[in-house]
Amino acid sequence: MYALAYDEIGNIIHQIKAKFKGLAPLRIPFIEIVLLLVLALQIFFNLTGASVLPSGWDSLGEHLAKAKEWNRLHSLASIPYINRIQWAQPFNIGILYGMALFLKDAILAQLVHFAFGLLTAVGVYALGKRYFSHRVGLISAAIFYTVPIVAYMSTTAFVDLGLTFYTFLAFYALVNGVSSGKKGWLLISAIISGLALGSKYVGL
Repeated sequence: MYALAYDEIGNIIHQIKAKFKGLAPLRIPFIEIVLLLVLALQIFFNLTGASVLPSGWDSLGEHLAKAKEWNRLHSLASIPYINRIQWAQPFNIGILYGMALFLKDAILAQLVHFAFGLLTAVGVYALGKRYFSHRVGLISAAIFYTVPIVAYMSTTAFVDLGLTFYTFLAFYALVNGVSSGKKGWLLISAIISGLALGSKYVGL
């Protein structure tokens, strides 16, 4: 029995070695390694910043405050007593924050906003790769994700990265529709544009 086990382990080791030998010729260009490292570092810093309790006024005094009230009232009611100037703002992102507060806490809400930024970077990469090349997509994603305002927003519970995500997806779908001639993409673009508008009126 032990001999059989040793033989099986030996076969597994040989298979792993064979797979690594097959990967050896795949050399990643230096510039792409640098871009991946830059993205990895930025993701780490943004995730670290998003993993602490929020402190900004917009996060605490508006977005999370409204989400907390919706949970308390068990209703998506109008809340004019929180930021009266912008009391009628759309709340697509706010609903997600309400779910985050219901499930756990404000840090989870910030991680939702962080995820919007990260997903937008993935979308930028996908667009660049689809219409240009893998390297163009990687460069584009790195440029977008290292923009200071994106890095800052990734550590907050604002709504701007949600707006950015939906707006970019709507644009991506529009480009796909125009290039392919398929009307389904235009319908998808219209639907996602509605999600962008429902995140912030700037989506107009």
